[in-house]
Formats: sequence, structure tokens, C-alpha cells
Amino acid sequence: MSHEHSAAQPKPGPTSRGIDWGSPKAAALAEAQRSAAVAKAAATFKGLLDRPRTPATPWLVIPAFAGDPGMPRPIPNSHPFWESPNIWIETPDALGNPVAGQPNHVHARIFNLGAHLAAPVKVDFYWGDPSVGLDAAHMHRIGDRSEYVQIPPLQVVDVRCTAAWVPLFKNGGHECLIVNCTNWVADPIQDPFEAVLDRHVAQRNVMVAAAAPGSAVAVNLGLANVLGQAVKTRLVAVLTPAVAFSHPPPGLSPRELAAQVLAFHPSGQHTPGLGFTHHHHQAAKLHAALSAHSHPFAVRKTALRRTTGAAPAHAASPPGHLDLLSAHAVRTPLIETSLQPGERKAVDLQVSVPAEARPGEYFICRLAQVVGDETVGGYTIVVKAGA
Repeated sequence: MSHEHSAAQPKPGPTSRGIDWGSPKAAALAEAQRSAAVAKAAATFKGLLDRPRTPATPWLVIPAFAGDPGMPRPIPNSHPFWESPNIWIETPDALGNPVAGQPNHVHARIFNLGAHLAAPVKVDFYWGDPSVGLDAAHMHRIGDRSEYVQIPPLQVVDVRCTAAWVPLFKNGGHECLIVNCTNWVADPIQDPFEAVLDRHVAQRNVMVAAAAPGSAVAVNLGLANVLGQAVKTRLVAVLTPAVAFSHPPPGLSPRELAAQVLAFHPSGQHTPGLGFTHHHHQAAKLHAALSAHSHPFAVRKTALRRTTGAAPAHAASPPGHLDLLSAHAVRTPLIETSLQPGERKAVDLQVSVPAEARPGEYFICRLAQVVGDETVGGYTIVVKAGA
């Protein structure tokens, strides 16, 4: 018996041929799109790696300005690093200036931006004669012992120097302040007295005064060479037009109001809700003259305190922070002189308030000492028109 077997016939398939890659132009476009997608993915990944992260150790910072995260250092030349809002004085003076011949207490707000407890934190307070150039050789310790505190992770502590500070009458109480802090095991200080280089250090060279419109404030400063070689140095004034509070914030003391004025940006950028107005009439006038004598001191520096040249791109000014090099700042050269190592010359200044100034307006005069392209020191004078 035979069986007839009918095999299924295969269906015809597609004709075998090579892959059509299209025209050379289309292939180049596809390759460019692929490369762009790879580059974008790589940039996104790198951004995730480079974003600020909370360090696993203590991360101590005395911010040099509002929004300063403590890194990177050195602070760029465009920043007035000598105006730290985190150093303030417990003083009988309403404007926050130290009072000569009376006990004053210095405070420092120290931040721990790390994820671990900072303990113990050693804090030392120092004062120096009014000068636009300061280093360890100029500073005098307040009290005979350090302060010790514990700072929890992601917290800030207000450290009060328990030793009373009695400023000298010869400077009218207008001294400069430097605060050093360190956690010597997990987060030690690297460059004491160097606010430009080290986040553990803050400096405050600020004087606040009141003067009637049309009158002047007299200030005596030192112009010092803290370097290890003879230098030519310039004293440059950076003046901003008057600012005032259109609606003064309630509950702020005159000292706190002056601090808010210092944080004001001449472009109009400032903390929301403060009610600032920017008056574009004439800024304060400055007259400066070198005195006929100088004072020697011991030199402990051998080189410039910061790298020369432009500030690195990653050290840009934070939003709303004053840029001393911006187009809004009016720079006025005052003095150019040569200084030997360890030489300190006296400068007599007159800050004149415009006659047309309105009571309650503030005038900011920032003095920067420049060597080459480096801002090596500074001093700020805030004058309030009226009582």
C-alpha cells in the first residue's frame, strides 16, 4: 500500500540584498546625531558627579560673603573678601562698631556643611590696626585662651569670644578682625589668617559711620607690604551710588541694616523683600594722602597670597554678589607707592557725603590694595547720611 506524501512548499522570501545605508550626507547626519546624544549623556553624568555633595567629614566654613559655600579657594580678585557678614561685634554702638575704651565681645558664625559632627572646634579671635593689608604679623589675640565648641552636621553655631576686647583710643575703635577655626583631626586649618585661601578663616575690615549731607568722615588707615619682597602697590577706591530702604525691614537694628546695605548689589539684585531703592546721584567723594612717616614690622610672607591672573571659571561670583570688577563699580585710583618688605605707611582719608544726599541713604566706599593683578587687602567704609 503506497501513501502519497505532499511536502509543503516554502513561501518565497524577500530577495537577499545588501543593507541600504542611504546617501553619504544622510550617514554623516546620523553619525553627528549619535555623537551629540553620547556627548549629552556624558555631560549629564559628569554633572551628577560634579554637583556639590555633603562631605562625609566635618566641613567647617566661616563664609566670606552671603552664599559662600567655602569652596573653591582662593576667593577671586573680584570679591571683597574682607567683609565677612559672619563676624559681628557685641558693642554699645548702635551701628555695630567697637567702642574704644569699653568692653566689646566679638562673635563668629561658623558653619559645618559636612555630614559628621565637628568636635572639638577650636576658635581664635584676633584684632589688628586699621589696614588694607593684614597678615599674622599685624594681628593681636583677643584673650589668653581659645574657644571650643561642637557643631552638628549641617548646622551653624554663633561663637562668642568670652574675653572682652577693649579697643585703643588712638584708632577710635575702628580695628580689623580675623577669626580662625579648626577641627585638627578631621578638618584642620591649612592657612591661618588667610581668608583668601582658607575657608576656616574670615576677615572683617568694615567701618560704619554717620555724617550729615555735605560733611566728611576722617579715616586713618595703614597701607602695608605683607610680602617678602619690595613691591609697587596701588590703593583703589570702588564707589557705588547711594542706596536706601524704600520700606525699612521691621525689627532690624542699625547694625543689621548696615549689613544688608553691604550685601546690596548695584545692579539691583538683592535679597527679595528688603525694599531697596538705588539712587543714581553722585557717589561719595574720597580724598587720600600718604603721611610722611612709615612703620616697620616683621614679615612672615614670602609670596603673593593668591595665584596671579584671572580667577578660575569655577570660582565665579554667586548670584547677586557684588563684583568689584563689574561695569557698575566706579573705580578711582587714589595712591600709588613703593613699599619695602615689612613697611607700613599711613594713609589719611576724607570721605565726603554729597550735599544733595537724603537722610537715610547709605554710601559704600570699598578700598582695595592691589599689587600687580592681585587684590591683597581691603577696607570698607559705609557712611549713612544723617544721624
